[in-house]
Parts: sequence; C-alpha cells; structure tokens
Amino acid sequence: MNSIIDFFSKFLRIQWPLLVLMTLATALGIVFIRSATFMNPSPDLQLAADRQITWMGIAFVAYFLMSFIDYRIWIKYGYVLYLGAVGILIAVLAFGVEKNLSKSWLQLGPLSIQPAELCKLAFICGMGWLITSLRIHIKKIWPLFIFILVTLIPMALILKQPDLGSAMVMGPIAFFMLLAGGVRKRYLALPVLAGVAGVYFSYWVVHKAEWNGTAEDLTRCIQEGTLMSIGKIPDSEDALTMDSRKNTVPEDATVILKAYQVNRIRTTFNPDLDPQGAGWAIRQSLIAVGSGGWKGKGYMQGDQNIYGFLPQTTSHNDYIFPVIAEEWGFVGGAGIIFIQALILWLILTIGASTQDRPGSLLCAGMAGMLFTHFFINVGMTIQLVPVTGIPLPFISYGGTFLVACMAGLGLVQSVWIHRKQHTDARKAYS
Repeated sequence: MNSIIDFFSKFLRIQWPLLVLMTLATALGIVFIRSATFMNPSPDLQLAADRQITWMGIAFVAYFLMSFIDYRIWIKYGYVLYLGAVGILIAVLAFGVEKNLSKSWLQLGPLSIQPAELCKLAFICGMGWLITSLRIHIKKIWPLFIFILVTLIPMALILKQPDLGSAMVMGPIAFFMLLAGGVRKRYLALPVLAGVAGVYFSYWVVHKAEWNGTAEDLTRCIQEGTLMSIGKIPDSEDALTMDSRKNTVPEDATVILKAYQVNRIRTTFNPDLDPQGAGWAIRQSLIAVGSGGWKGKGYMQGDQNIYGFLPQTTSHNDYIFPVIAEEWGFVGGAGIIFIQALILWLILTIGASTQDRPGSLLCAGMAGMLFTHFFINVGMTIQLVPVTGIPLPFISYGGTFLVACMAGLGLVQSVWIHRKQHTDARKAYS
C-alpha cells in the first residue's frame, strides 16, 4: 500500500511542462519523419515513422522508470555504469554490425541498437560520481586531468567505429558538468581554447592550406596556414576538385583524417569546391531551408525532399531540419528551435532549483548533451559546422537515440521529483 501511495505522490510531483514539451517534440518528430520518407524509394525507410512510434512507446517506459527511481542511485553506481559503457563500446568494435561505413551497431534479434547513444547517459552518471567523489579537491588542477582522461576513453572508442558525431558530444557534456561541479573557470578555459584552436585549424590548415589529411602534409599546411592567417601569403582560389586532391595522396602516407572528413570540413567553408560530391548535401540543404520562405510549401510538398535532392538515406535523420524548414518555412523551423530551447531552459531551471550537487550535475550533463546535438544538427544544415552524422533530439529518426533522450529527461524529472527530500535531508544533517 505504501508503495502505491509513494508512486502516486511522485506522479503528482512531475514537472508537467517538461513532459508536455517532450511529448510534443516527439510527436512532431514522427510527423516529420513520415513526411521525409513517404516518397523514399526504399520500402524499409517508408516504414520509419511506424517504427518510431514503437520506439516512442519503449522510450516512455524508460522515461517514467528513470523519473520515479531516485536519481542518487544512478550517481552512486555511476562508476559501474561508466565501466559497463566502456565494455559495451569495446564489444561494438569486436562484434558490431557495420552500417554506412560505421561499425556502431549491435544486433539483438530483430532490434538494431546504437550503444554509443545509451553510453552518453552512462557517461553522465559516471562523471557525476567522479565529480562528487572528488568534490573536496575540485578547485585544484590535478583532478582536471582525471576528468579529461575519463572523457577521452569513450571518445576514442567511439571515434574508432568511426562515429565522429557521437564522440564530439562527450566533450561538451563533460564541460557543462565540470562547470556545474565548481571547477575553476580559468581551468575550463583550456578546453575552450582547444575549441578555438580547432576552428582555426579547420579553416586555415585544412581549408586554406589544403591539407590532404596525412601526417606527411601536416607540417607544410600548418606553416602555410599560419602565414596566410596573418596575411603573409596572398589568398588564391583552389583550382583542384576534392576528388583530384584525394588522388594525390601517396598510398603509403600516414592518414590522420580520412578523405571524406577532410572534404566535409573544406566544403563547410566552400560547398562549391565539390558541388557534385561532398558539397552536394550542404548546397541542397541550404536550398531547402531558403526556399521554404516564411510559411513553407506545405506538409509533404517539399520539392527537395520529394525529388530526392536531399540525401534520401538521411533526410529522416541527420537532414530532417531542412525537410521541416522547406515544408513549414521559417515559422516551422523557428518553432522547433523554440521547443528545443524551452526544454533546455527547463532542464537548467531544474538544475538550478536543487541544492543537491548530484542533481545539478545530472541536469548539466543532459543540457550539454541535448544542446550539442541540437546545435550541430541544425548548424550543419545551414553551413555553420561541418557535416556530421548527428540527430536532432526528439525529432530525428532513431530508436536508440530517442530512448536515450527520454531516459535522460527522466533523470532530470527525477531530480525535480526528489529535490525536496534531499534538501530536507541536507538540512537535517547540518
């Protein structure tokens, strides 16, 4: 009887705006997935929306399960979840199924799951446990190196698949959590400077100096890129196409970045370098977003999608935002951005409302995860960041990712539901 009363008591304490926004975003996602795939030549992809409905049911179970379980349990065993996630990522490399040139999937009977998505939640719990365990040393610099190592291990395993998009998410998650955990801001300037250096490297070394991705060519490109950045070498138009440049790489060269990764970086700055190859998706995405105007062309009326100009294998996933913008226009695209922003605001509000450090850390980690997915997914479709396979939270097709997002919001909901009892316990202890 007490357990039933406890269940209803927790149910009544749910943060309803967060639940409503999550449900609305997921339902809209199914609507957009159907629009993105109804003319797809693949019969399997035409059923993507129906499968997403099934995954939505599974995700709701995960959401309520995570909501009603005290979030401190997940922090308490965070190190176990982290080590389990590392083990699963190793298993993916050994026994995984390859799709789209990435060995990122495990086949469990009829289900294909992408463990990297669920491992992000395990990483959040593991990092929460570590920050909480080292809280008395958090102002010192040496714990920062432990945090970096713990972050780099899953990043390296995911990059090995290779899945650059999922690997990139780990860094911002750690950054948000360390910021919430009380690490000195001057120490956190190090990863910020690393990000700035990455942008500098991408533009001047990869793009302007035309790095081919090999170790042998790196020194030359760093020197030329640095000189060009300070105006010492006149800028010139590149006469070679991407395919021509790939053919100039020696067979015995030590490859650091694969050819397609170099292409994606360079075409972000100039899609016309390879208009029929790496720049094609960006160009068509920009056309789709721009042609939608204010109100769009109407549901299931987007020419770029119907006639296959947007990538047909990923228009329901990585490129779903251009589908929305073309059919629903600026109003629809801005509406999706507004919903995502509200969800992030509620997460941060819940994190700020709790006086419990583990709760605020979980909220910070989820905010970092969802913001990074949102920013990169939308940004790559409007030429802000390089093209990276990363889905839009709650909107894009992907069962494992949807379960991870909703289970993560369940963790946030648990912080809200249990915040009073932990605050009262802290007061009683003090």
